[in-house]
Amino acid sequence: MTETNIENIVILVVDDDPDLLETLVDLLMVEGFNNTIQAEDGPTAVEIAQNRHIDLIISDLNMPGMDGIETIKKIKNYQPNVISMILTGFGSMDVAIKAFSESKVDDFLSKPIENDELIEKIKLYINKRAANTENNDSSDMVRKDFSANRNYLGQFLVDNGYIEDEDLVLGLEKSKETGQLIGLSLVDLGLITEDELIKAISDYKGYPIALDRDFSNIPEECLRFIPVAFAKEHNLIALSSDETGVKVAMVNPDDLQITDILKVMTKQPITPLLGSRSKIQKAIDEFYSKYESQVKASSALTDIFNDGELNVQDIADKIDDSEEDGDAAPIRQLVDTIMQKAVLDNGTSDIHIEPEEKSFRVRFRKDGKLYIPSGYDKLPKNIHGSVIARIKILTGSMQIDIKMKPQDGKIAKKIANREVDFRVASLPTIHGEKIVMRILDKTANNRSIEEIFCDNQKFITMFRKNIGRKDGMVLVTGPTGSGKTQTLAAAVNAIKGIDINICTAEDPVEITNPGIIQVQIDDKQGRTFPVVLKQFLRQDPDVIMIGEMRDYETAHIGCEAALTGHLVFSTLHTNDAPSAVTRFIEMKIPAYLVSTVVYLIIAQRLARTVCKVCKKEHKYDELELKAIGFTDEQLKTAVFYKGEGCPNCKGTGQQGRVALIEMLEINDKIRHAVTNGATALEIAEIGRQTGVYFSLEEDVHKKMLEGRIDLAEAQKYIMAKDIEEL
Repeated sequence: MTETNIENIVILVVDDDPDLLETLVDLLMVEGFNNTIQAEDGPTAVEIAQNRHIDLIISDLNMPGMDGIETIKKIKNYQPNVISMILTGFGSMDVAIKAFSESKVDDFLSKPIENDELIEKIKLYINKRAANTENNDSSDMVRKDFSANRNYLGQFLVDNGYIEDEDLVLGLEKSKETGQLIGLSLVDLGLITEDELIKAISDYKGYPIALDRDFSNIPEECLRFIPVAFAKEHNLIALSSDETGVKVAMVNPDDLQITDILKVMTKQPITPLLGSRSKIQKAIDEFYSKYESQVKASSALTDIFNDGELNVQDIADKIDDSEEDGDAAPIRQLVDTIMQKAVLDNGTSDIHIEPEEKSFRVRFRKDGKLYIPSGYDKLPKNIHGSVIARIKILTGSMQIDIKMKPQDGKIAKKIANREVDFRVASLPTIHGEKIVMRILDKTANNRSIEEIFCDNQKFITMFRKNIGRKDGMVLVTGPTGSGKTQTLAAAVNAIKGIDINICTAEDPVEITNPGIIQVQIDDKQGRTFPVVLKQFLRQDPDVIMIGEMRDYETAHIGCEAALTGHLVFSTLHTNDAPSAVTRFIEMKIPAYLVSTVVYLIIAQRLARTVCKVCKKEHKYDELELKAIGFTDEQLKTAVFYKGEGCPNCKGTGQQGRVALIEMLEINDKIRHAVTNGATALEIAEIGRQTGVYFSLEEDVHKKMLEGRIDLAEAQKYIMAKDIEEL
């Protein structure tokens, strides 16, 4: 590239701040830009441009009368080829970005300005213009001219067998016609698939590829980084953020100008990943829709609460105090907002509406912990009855006038393009009715076996082998809220098909599953587990899933079904996998029957994971690590992590949950021991010796070493030894 003599370059600096104006002019003069002139406002700058040639203009954005964008626009009427740069504070960044996107300005810089960055950019643009002039290239000086390499990429595709020579000619013609990248033109013409294009560009340029799992759960913080309009226009989306910076999926990672803008937006280093146009657009539509709905829901709540400050009288004035009005507009808005906020705050499982003596509050359970969302702690008591009435109305079955008896109901709503059910339960308390709404996301059954077992091939192989049997029993144990339903749903999804009849008896049906015969247990209607199971056996089932074995009759029918050519899935409430065997025997199921039909037992818990955004390497006390079973040999090379706390995790350092798994496969030695009255401890020891038992402690260690959970979470699931004994 030809170096331009900077002494001949005319730069116009426009700023209404005299101190900053003087500083910028002095800086440019020191750097050798001797033809630097200045203007205190937009009209003066325009007047200068009418009478003298300007190569580059640097203007402040926010100026009285005529702002920087308008100033540049007017100057370009006289000098269309002038290079333009806007100076902006972070609060006005969206305005500058919009101006750049609409090609009104060529670049923008955020205050405070780094001197080296400013000078480097000025020289870059001046030299680019000189080179473009020499080559008679009228392409945009600011954006990376990715199209200049189209023929090279096209030839690479031909040389490596992706397309033929004639395909390249068609692609170039399409690209010239539309102005888009050669690769996208080839995709649009059907001459190459998106996946083939992505692989080829990655091989050619060396960019890492954004994988499907990278698009599966994009944090809200990443969506806040980049405005949706900018993401759509430039085909990109931020996927994750950690101590190394922000990973951004881009159709065109070569666009250095866009990468620079992303650095300004995020105030972090950018790691570009190569992503397909369709996957990026799908992620933009899905995640920004959820985010915008959440912002809208929060805004609605703010309107009701006057910017978050609760004014009881203002809210009371909006409804008729003489009766509980569940149809009043403010009440409808408040209830809808509560439900929207809970659903869109990924990980929330329950909504608690709790009356107190002089007010009521709302709590959400997220990742196993209850917390009070901002603005929900002291709601006015005089609208509590109306809120409860509104929720009952939405169920269509709960009676508004019955307040002294517990009631159950269900609400079905569509929120942010997601079909969501709420299981509603009321409870009379001394201060009024309490309601708990369990969120039953109908998309929750999409989790795969690989996701649940965190790609642990040992677990996946053992689990798939046993759920693929024609008969026998697979059990999942653990306390309430440990993810048992999710694991069984994953098992059913893995084996269901047109050639298999699967019947489930559940109380309640938490996850609806197309293609499966699901029955809701209702003791009042006589649909008990034993009655439904007996009827299942007349329905020619291949697989029977029993929501829970809680009594002898249910367990006995389940075992008999497993013995007579049916595969049975079910759950139990036991602390570990070996105890499931002895629990059956305590329920008076004969030991020989248990040892014959049970093939696999899983015990699981849900642990809170380290927040990916604020995750940092952390050095724990070695004695504490040894107390939960780590050895000196493991600690020599182990690296552990902890979340420091950030807005993404609400300062807790933890976000999301992961299953901790214990697995026991029943082999002949264990069957013999069970028949002879072995205890749970003896069963565990035999399983460990024969390689078919993997304890919860082992998986806790593995999850810590993988950086998924921290020490505090691990200590909840492992009985720590006394440090003084170590």
